[in-house]
Amino acid sequence: MSKNILLPLLLFLMVISSTINARPKLYGFSPAVLKSTDKMSEIIAGIKIKKYVNTELEFEINQKGELLDISVIDSSFQMVADDLLNFIDEYEFEPALYNDKLIQSKLIVRIEFSPYLNRLIFPYSYDDTTEVNSDLFYKSCEKSGFQFSRILNFPSYYCNLTFVDTSLVYPIIILKVSLDEMGKITDISSDFSTFPGFDDQLISAAMYAEYTPTIFNNQPIACEVYVVISFYNMINYPTPIWYENMYDSMSIIEQNRVKIFPSKLGLISKPLPQKEPGNEINYNSVKVFLTKATDFYMSINSEAIIRTSMLSKRALTSQNRDIVVKYLSKMRFYPAVNFEGQAVNFKGIIQLTRFNESLIRINYNW
Repeated sequence: MSKNILLPLLLFLMVISSTINARPKLYGFSPAVLKSTDKMSEIIAGIKIKKYVNTELEFEINQKGELLDISVIDSSFQMVADDLLNFIDEYEFEPALYNDKLIQSKLIVRIEFSPYLNRLIFPYSYDDTTEVNSDLFYKSCEKSGFQFSRILNFPSYYCNLTFVDTSLVYPIIILKVSLDEMGKITDISSDFSTFPGFDDQLISAAMYAEYTPTIFNNQPIACEVYVVISFYNMINYPTPIWYENMYDSMSIIEQNRVKIFPSKLGLISKPLPQKEPGNEINYNSVKVFLTKATDFYMSINSEAIIRTSMLSKRALTSQNRDIVVKYLSKMRFYPAVNFEGQAVNFKGIIQLTRFNESLIRINYNW
């Protein structure tokens, strides 16, 4: 082979190799990525849905990077999938990788609709692999065959901590845990801690916890996970044993005091209400009668300062809207926290629904 042919070929292979190596990976897996979003974004921009609403689509992509099908999570958005499928031959993907082999996979994509601008959100961008949407990345992994490790139970522990109610960021300890194919601990260490004096105590507790192994395509694999233990001022110590099968009956704070993550992508926690119960409003506090579910946009910055606005102006009268916005803006939240233990800005949507004659339920759609 002549040098005139060999050099361009080598350069091409180097570019392909560097692109593959730059893609975010988890346990050897990297989701598929759309090379150019221009056409798909153009189609989404042309869809008129005159309200604020999010939906997710499931793309099936083969090992050649060809889009095979699009499924909708919510059937009311089937027309969105149909519009995109009309141009199926115009999308070019880099297929998913598992241990650097091209494989067929599924990709979860989110669409945010509004009266002004529609946004298409992927787990990560072909042009910028450093910005990863952890929610979509994890969902794409799970739809492609992963079952991440879970905590089945976590033993009681006692930590004598003195809290200040106005503390923005609660104490946290992050443990790096290696699990074998049976879900048994082979190694454990403190990865980050705001109270190092309690590390050994929490490591000991984590050693007696019960974990499930990570599974890919029905085969258990050894892996590393991150166990996050958070300390909130309303938790009593010693804690009760934390059981996964009681999760739905726990308070929001109790649900979040022990968590497990497959990596350090994204956030340790999204904003959490500082008082229990954090998902209910007593009707007498606002005296506003809700006839249907009503969405509110909430921005909570790193200093826990809240800004709230209602998304649908027709859902309530202006007077009632002002009453509810004022109430929501006075709620006390812990801000969102990243894996460096830092408070960060956060934006999301909450939904209020009338639960019964005396209670309004808050659903945190983030």
